[in-house]
Amino acid sequence: MRRIAINRNAHQRDARKIELERQAERGGFRSRGMPRNGQPRIQQALSVRLANDGDREIIEQLAQLDSGAVPSGPLLFGTVDLSPAAVLSLGDGTVVADPFTPTLELLQLMRIRARQLEPGRGPVRRAALAPPLRIRRTTGRRA
Repeated sequence: MRRIAINRNAHQRDARKIELERQAERGGFRSRGMPRNGQPRIQQALSVRLANDGDREIIEQLAQLDSGAVPSGPLLFGTVDLSPAAVLSLGDGTVVADPFTPTLELLQLMRIRARQLEPGRGPVRRAALAPPLRIRRTTGRRA
């Protein structure tokens, strides 16, 4: 029996590429991926992890830049292109961020991760993320 593998991500990338080309032909971009001037945004590496004791000095510096207090309790630590950018308290949701670094997407990612780490919340099931693919056989019969 031969199995057919469908790469759904490749199909979605191709569809997105076609849509961007159509928008370019029409003379403007209005999607979240492109600003109004038509120049693509620079991709940045975002990372989120639990803060540890070694991050204390960096967290204090971020709090000082943000003119805020150091959040209490367990913390999520976020970086943009390997530079410390934001801290989110898992206890009360307090945020301290570098005011000179764009952190909107990073903070959205950090809030998603904080929800995943809430007590009593089980692991995310794969079935809840995407519906299963159904593949029809067009030739041959099963023996």
